[in-house]
Amino acid sequence: MRRKREQEVPVEIKRVRELFARWRESREKLSPIPESLWESAVQLTQSYSVYRVARALHLDYSALKKRVPPQEKRARAKSESRPLFWEMDAGGISSVSAECLVEMEDPRGAKLKIHMKGKGDLDLLALSQCFLRGES
Repeated sequence: MRRKREQEVPVEIKRVRELFARWRESREKLSPIPESLWESAVQLTQSYSVYRVARALHLDYSALKKRVPPQEKRARAKSESRPLFWEMDAGGISSVSAECLVEMEDPRGAKLKIHMKGKGDLDLLALSQCFLRGES
């Protein structure tokens, strides 16, 4: 059973675990973990859960979690690479009877819902950008 778990550990975690093992073998008793090792562990939490990293590296979960940036900041950093808008071809929709519903949520949790019927002269792109920047 233990061998199966060993095989499931990703290569990135194994590399950092090896760094911790070398440090543990050569450290003086009760010396604190070097910042470079903490940074390596924190970096792994961008791809893996704090629990999984702490367990694989034999670290205190709470100590590692305190060093990990809050989820909101991590989510915002990840979302910066995603496009904010997608262009859709409204081809055969008549502008007189067109109906549109747009819902948005920003990283802080604020929500915006726009429901338009008929011809809409509203600049959705500008409105969305203002909303996402937090402007009112």
